[in-house]
Amino acid sequence: MTTATLASPDSVVARIVAELQHNPDAKPLLLRTLLSDDLLELPPRVNRIDEQLYALTEQVAENRRLIAENSRLIAENGQQIAALTERVDALTQKVGGMDGTLNNLVGDQMERKVHANIHSILSQHMQMPFRVRKILKSVFIAIDGQLSDALYDAADAGLIDDAARTGAFATDLIVGGGRRGERENIYFVAEVSRTINNDDIARAYERARTIATATGSETIAAAIGGIVAPPQTRLADELGVQLLIATQLQE
Repeated sequence: MTTATLASPDSVVARIVAELQHNPDAKPLLLRTLLSDDLLELPPRVNRIDEQLYALTEQVAENRRLIAENSRLIAENGQQIAALTERVDALTQKVGGMDGTLNNLVGDQMERKVHANIHSILSQHMQMPFRVRKILKSVFIAIDGQLSDALYDAADAGLIDDAARTGAFATDLIVGGGRRGERENIYFVAEVSRTINNDDIARAYERARTIATATGSETIAAAIGGIVAPPQTRLADELGVQLLIATQLQE
């Protein structure tokens, strides 16, 4: 009985390599024989991963482009918003100026009503008999010359400061008058506002005090309006400012 001689593994591999060199088409058959299904699927999987990585790379590049574009648009929008804000601010200032003009017109209208009705307003509301001798300052009348001189002289003498003098010149209404049967002059100093507030009362008080200092005469501080609230009433009582509520200003 003849015993076959087993070839060494190296020689077997050498023969296979030599055979594949002469017959390359046998390589897939050999691989299917030697490798598992998982290993055989590995190259296609790697190819698919490469394709996915390539697609992901393109998507990342596209996202970066979109981010850059969005950043540009955001910057442009920011500039547009800043420009629009400037325009709105400018418009607001213009509107504010218009509103101030309208407020001045309304104030002038109320002061005109007070000027036209001052005799009846004083006769109805003054606690003492007060006879109007002359309107010395109103929306229609520049401040009386003698009173103006007295204010300038008082400022030059240091009795009042320039701010107080300027404030007195801006008083809404100044009436020269006196008690019936007496010759002494009394200055009626009033601020006019449809709704009397603390500022109106404080201005009337300060301006009446300034005129009293400049002229040496008695003054009556008053606020004339159509509406007043209890807190303002308390302040007027504390400062000695008379509140004259006129029906002409309630419309």
